[in-house]
Amino acid sequence: FHSYGCCNVPGVITFDNEGSFTKTGSSSYDFDYSVAIQGAGSWDFNGGTMNLNSYAAGLLSGAISAAAGTALYFYSGNYQLTGGLAAPAGVVHFNGASVDFTAGYAVADLNLNSGTVAFEYDATVPALSMFGGTLAGAHALTLTGAGNWNGGAISLNQLTVAAGSVLTLANNNDHNLSGSVLTNNGTVNQGPAWIADYYGPNSTVGNNGTWGAGSGGAYTGGVHSYGYGSGN
Repeated sequence: FHSYGCCNVPGVITFDNEGSFTKTGSSSYDFDYSVAIQGAGSWDFNGGTMNLNSYAAGLLSGAISAAAGTALYFYSGNYQLTGGLAAPAGVVHFNGASVDFTAGYAVADLNLNSGTVAFEYDATVPALSMFGGTLAGAHALTLTGAGNWNGGAISLNQLTVAAGSVLTLANNNDHNLSGSVLTNNGTVNQGPAWIADYYGPNSTVGNNGTWGAGSGGAYTGGVHSYGYGSGN
């Protein structure tokens, strides 16, 4: 599906799924440009690739599932997912869209390259691969396995590394802890990497486990804050 808006006239196709939508086969399927997707129906991706490239907003209150061997890409648009996303063996990539979860995130790896992923409930992820973008939300996110934070901003209420879990901070750049609490109950390997806070609000790092600094050879890294005064 694609819709081309032009000349200040926003031509929009709304795909309202109140039944069931099933993707099969090895091909790709796209919702592009000004196509708005919505509805309380189910979305079952059982084969191939699904690309969400729309610039329109989408409210999906039905359950979404991605089977093993499938790939779901959020490239652009604003999506509110209230019915949950289950992909214990599928691949989900966030590559530019803004996606808001209010329940039911059950994916093998949270793979964030750009855009924003927000959690509006206390969530748990078994793995984290973060290269850019923003992890946001007024709730807590717990990492229960292996995580890699190579860039981007964490603006959650709290990110917790659970006991027995490992979070690795790599890439010699700023890892913005934007008003969040980072609590380590497992292992954090930092290096080369910087933890930064850009002009507030205040952030907190709490280490109750093992924090390894300098695990990257010629090490450049640390913690720095760009706030000024008592209001930051």
